[in-house]
Parts: sequence; structure tokens; C-alpha cells
Amino acid sequence: MSESRIFELLSDLIDGWCARRALHPLHTVLGAYLGFNGLTDGWIQLWQAVNDLRGLGDRDLTETEREKVSELRAAIHQRFNAAGRAAELGEPAG
Repeated sequence: MSESRIFELLSDLIDGWCARRALHPLHTVLGAYLGFNGLTDGWIQLWQAVNDLRGLGDRDLTETEREKVSELRAAIHQRFNAAGRAAELGEPAG
């Protein structure tokens, strides 16, 4: 998945959360999203925020949003795995 698709998914999620005033997911991801610098530390912060979204309850995320979060998580992991750096995410390669 391309970097542009990752940020397209993130933008769609953020727009939806803003529209329904879903403050918990917005709080969870906005710092990493707005502070993204394109470097390894930015990707790791984004990875951590996406992982934190998975811990939110059903009242915070719809099923469609959960699917997008899973897609984002997989895409970020794939970027690190392709570079041989999956261990930096605290996940096994593969």
C-alpha cells in the first residue's frame, strides 16, 4: 500500500470522527498525524497511535472504522517489514 493510500485512509477516518464528534479516536491519533515528519520516528508514532485505536470500544469506532484501522496497521507494518525494520515496531517480521 502506498504512503498516499495510508494518509487517504487516515484523512477519511479523521473526517468521519470530526463529523460525529468522536473525541476519543481523534485524541488518540491527531498528535501522530499532525506531527508526522516522514522519518522513522514519525512512522513509529503513527504506528503506536493506530495500535492504540484498536483498544477503543465499540462506542468509539464503527465496524467499518475498525476495518480501516486494521488496514492501516497492516500497511504500516508492511512498510517496515519491506525495509527489514519490523522489529522497530515491536512486532516480528513476516
